[in-house]
Amino acid sequence: MRGHHNNNTGGSSKPTGGLVVLDEPAVRSALAALSSPDDPTNWLLFTYQHQQAHATTAPSSSSPSASAAAAAAAADAPDSPSTLRGWEKEVGTGGGGGGTGGRAVAMAGRGSGGVEELCGRLADDMVGFAVILLKIGHDAYVNEKIVLVTWAGTAVPGGLVKARLGFDAPQLVEFLSKSIIVAGEAYAENYEQLSYNALALKVCSARTESGSKADKVNQPLRRSATGREGSIKKSTLVIADSCIDSVKSVFLKQQRWVLLGYSKTTKDLVEPIASGNGGIEEIIAQFTPDRVGYCIYCFKVKQPGVVELADKFAFLTLIGEEVPPLQKSRSTGHRQDLIECVEKLIPLHLIFQPSMEQMTDKILIARCS
Repeated sequence: MRGHHNNNTGGSSKPTGGLVVLDEPAVRSALAALSSPDDPTNWLLFTYQHQQAHATTAPSSSSPSASAAAAAAAADAPDSPSTLRGWEKEVGTGGGGGGTGGRAVAMAGRGSGGVEELCGRLADDMVGFAVILLKIGHDAYVNEKIVLVTWAGTAVPGGLVKARLGFDAPQLVEFLSKSIIVAGEAYAENYEQLSYNALALKVCSARTESGSKADKVNQPLRRSATGREGSIKKSTLVIADSCIDSVKSVFLKQQRWVLLGYSKTTKDLVEPIASGNGGIEEIIAQFTPDRVGYCIYCFKVKQPGVVELADKFAFLTLIGEEVPPLQKSRSTGHRQDLIECVEKLIPLHLIFQPSMEQMTDKILIARCS
């Protein structure tokens, strides 16, 4: 279910602080479409008023010929500066706004083609705000989240201009929150930072910081059982912060897998013990029969009617044949706590406790299907 609030007003809206959103009825209508499960709209783009002609015509700088045509069109437009100075004056000093008495943003585009389509409407010398709908979660349960991205291309100077963007973004969130639920915010200055993985990670991180219902019942402590800062403790399980970074690295495709295990010096402390970019064989080679391990593994699955293979994430509990019964029992209680922590960071498509014989891609793909 997409986050939605209903609060329709007319004219332009001016949140506290001086930012003006022009043509509010049209914007509210677009936000309603974004939050409707029956409408394909999945992104909106807002730019400052002086950039309207530029934002309408300028595609991604990855296409030189298209960028040149857009630059020529922008130069011919009487109200659109061909250099940065036009919007720099408005964004950097708080002037402009078309007679509204403050900085003004307006909707410059909308679409249903996702982040790829949105990138085609951005340029390296642009600033603006994108409202993007992301689908995050399991195949059986897809959770839709809306994220606000502040865009400042690589050609945008720093200093007061970018500082002003940081001041205006919360005001825009305040405006948007009357119609939709903004699950997270991100800053991007290149197209890699606008990838699905980068944005989804921002949403998951925001959810971790704000806390889920489970967190409110059992608040994690910011220290380990030994009093060492920098770890998260739930019940008797202690999850080192290095685990969080390792799990994120799998989601960002920096590593294909990470193996978490119990520390040999601190009771109930789980920490990374191995990682790599190989497959199942590499994981098995790093595992010993006297240990309990929790592996986060990324594997590829072919989906019907889709040419590209889809990334799937598995949480695998590995219990060696030589593990004592008491340790096996303790790991059963710890596993659910660890799964809850990991699910705040990445979508899990498979949770499985395989035997060593079942540790094959073929079996994992079959169980995931």
